[in-house]
Amino acid sequence: MQYWLDAYNIIGSMPTLALSDPDKEKQFVSYIIKTSESRQYCWIVFDGQDGDVSHERHRTHTTVFTPEYQSADAYIIEKTAQCRHPDAQIVVTDDRALARAVRRNGGHVQPCTEFLANRTRQSHSRSDEKPGAPWESEVDWLCDRWDERSL
Repeated sequence: MQYWLDAYNIIGSMPTLALSDPDKEKQFVSYIIKTSESRQYCWIVFDGQDGDVSHERHRTHTTVFTPEYQSADAYIIEKTAQCRHPDAQIVVTDDRALARAVRRNGGHVQPCTEFLANRTRQSHSRSDEKPGAPWESEVDWLCDRWDERSL
């Protein structure tokens, strides 16, 4: 499964992190890395920043900062609509408009609190296995399609 995280929306639901925290992005990415499961690849999408879209790709996740003119919601809708396997895409958000668009495109939606509760349970019960990247071919395909090989 691939998870598309509406990052600021999820941060707003976290009891241990606040949207007012100056380093919330770094803390959130660290949380996702710490609670990663082997069969879950995450696209962590943050709303508009100065300049062009930026990506930082890792084995278990890609962090995306959209350009200032594009919201995380619009980015997620655009990119998940282009996926070859929409039924393997889960968008984590509480945003109703984003959820409707994702479902219309064949993807799944998970509420932020459910996602956070599952991550907490998984991190407590997880073994010491290294996480794998079963969806790497899908990630490579997406990056090739979007001409973003140098992530």
